[in-house]
Amino acid sequence: MRQFTKRIAKYLLLILFVGYWGSITLFPHSHIVNNFNVIHSHPYKTDQNGKPYSHKHTSEQFLLIDLLSYFVTGIIAFALVLEVFRSVQQTINVKAALLYIDFKYLSNLFLRAPPLRFNH
Repeated sequence: MRQFTKRIAKYLLLILFVGYWGSITLFPHSHIVNNFNVIHSHPYKTDQNGKPYSHKHTSEQFLLIDLLSYFVTGIIAFALVLEVFRSVQQTINVKAALLYIDFKYLSNLFLRAPPLRFNH
């Protein structure tokens, strides 16, 4: 059952990613709101010449666009920081393991004699 769930999740995530990528890549457009240029992308209707219809967004929709942009950016930043942390930790673990291995082999090279014992 777990293998089946993994297989389905793999394809669903691929479809989600391709849909998201297509949405942000294929439909970019901009709006001017309070002298700010808001650039975003989503599917929109076009006329018979292929030019987009003029469409408007409410202030709540612009707020949602802004929040989603920060959310996606935050996830990407978190993933990058996590990956850097993981690679640094892995590097430290590898170096610690190499030091342990070197010490173990070096300690076998320098054998010492048994302790000296005096009988009185």
